[in-house]
Parts: sequence; C-alpha cells; structure tokens
Amino acid sequence: MDHDKGTHFDDNVSLLSSRDNVDTTDSLLEKSPSSQRRSLPAWREHICFLSCTITGFIFLLVLITVLIENNKRLKSQLRESTIYSPANEVLEWHSVEWASADGESRDGAHGDYVGEPRPVLEKAWGDIFDVMNVRISEEDLRAVERLEGAVALPDGGYVGSLNIFHELHCVWWMYKFVHADHYFEGATRKQHAIMKIHAHHCLNILRQSAMCHGDVGLITYNWNPDVLKPDATATMHQCANWDRITEWARARAVNITKPGVLVHPNLGTVFKEGDKEELAVGMPPVEIDPDSL
Repeated sequence: MDHDKGTHFDDNVSLLSSRDNVDTTDSLLEKSPSSQRRSLPAWREHICFLSCTITGFIFLLVLITVLIENNKRLKSQLRESTIYSPANEVLEWHSVEWASADGESRDGAHGDYVGEPRPVLEKAWGDIFDVMNVRISEEDLRAVERLEGAVALPDGGYVGSLNIFHELHCVWWMYKFVHADHYFEGATRKQHAIMKIHAHHCLNILRQSAMCHGDVGLITYNWNPDVLKPDATATMHQCANWDRITEWARARAVNITKPGVLVHPNLGTVFKEGDKEELAVGMPPVEIDPDSL
C-alpha cells in the first residue's frame, strides 16, 4: 500500500515537473522575438511590408519633388542672370587646353585659320560666315525689345546674327588688313583710309569682348634652360561647344546677299545681281578725307 502511494506520489511529481518544463519552455518561446515574428499572421506581415513600401515611396517622392524645385529655381536664376538669345538652348561648356606658345588649341584645326592666304584658309573662314546671318522669329525680337524697324525677310522671319560671328568677322577683317597687299590690291587712298577706320572698330570690338568675357584662367611660367626669358605654360579655358553653335546657326542660316532678300522699305533692293562685298565694307555715311586720318 505504502509502495503504491510512493509510486503515485512520484508520478505526480514527475507530472508536475513535466508541466513546469512545458510552461517554462512556452514562456521562453513567448519572449523570443524570432518566435513572435514566426507567429505573426500572414496578413499582418503583408501589412508591415506594404507600410514600409509606401513610406519609402513617399520619401522618394518628396526627395524628387525637392530636387525638381531646386532645379527650376536654379534655371530661373540662370535665365535672370543671362541675356536672352534663342541660341541659349544649345550652349554647352567644357574645358579646353591651349598650347603655351601661340594660344592654339590642341585639336589641330587652328592651323586652317592662320598663316599665309591659301585656299584651305579661305574655306575655313568661309564656312563660318556661311552661317553668320540667321532667321529669327518675332518672339525673339520681342524678347530683346527690338521689333520696331527690324529687317524682315520676304519668306517670313527676320534677319539676325549672334555676337560671336561679329567678333569672328572682326578677326577675319584684321587678318585681311594684315594681308592688305593680297586682299586689297589696287585700293585707293580713300578705301585704305576707310579700311583703317574699320580696323580700329574691330580692334575695339575685340577689346570689349575680351574684357567682357573676363577669362580668369591662370597662366604660369617656366624657365627654359636654353632661352633667357621664361615660357608661358599651357592654359585651360572654359569654352562653348562651337559645333553645337554652328549646327544651330546652320539650321537657320539665310544668305542676305542674294538679290531680293534684303529690301529697304523706302530705297529698294540692297543687293542686286552681280553685287559682291566691296573693299570699303563698313563705309561711314559721311565723306572721309584720307589726309585727315
């Protein structure tokens, strides 16, 4: 009898111990975060994932909105600080290194524009001036407040040109002035006097342009062991993409020397058949005494 009681008691103790172990294990499992995650219903996991996704999307949307607004603000500031030109849309800037001795770029094309008069040089400059004059719109003229008295084209639009082409015209004119014996052979004293006035005009345009652009790129000097004076080093310049500018101009180019293109409203056709650029380009509207120059 006592033996049975002892056995029954031991069984009860074992049962209680087993239950305690189960309770303890359950308690530990409940405290385990990984167990809690595993025990989350599937719909709650989907909600958590969806909430995180929406939050991330909203953050990205806000960030993109801020960047877009900043970009608009910067563009607006740039427009306010830049004079209007229909060619502003093609401006693209990059750094270019010029050689030290003569200011030439390293692209090899510079040689076509300098040196003695020759066909390849004539073509290089001619290609520039083929696109010098362009067709512009009434909106362009209104933007710069120059619509009144503007020179209209017979097939629509108005005549215009970009400043850079005027500056290049002046470089070309100075080149021809240096080589006057080639380009102006047989010119009269009066014509030479007028060309001298034009040369001074071009020198002043180029001076103003250089001071206006204000290229502050740094020039340094190095000693050459065989030369007394130091050499200037290669220089870096911030340059516009010339190809993009000429492509823009070529798409709008107009030949104003073609008869019937330029017609003065009171005085008639400017260029007639067979007309060409005269020696005295830029002749002032007053008589000039060559001896007074």
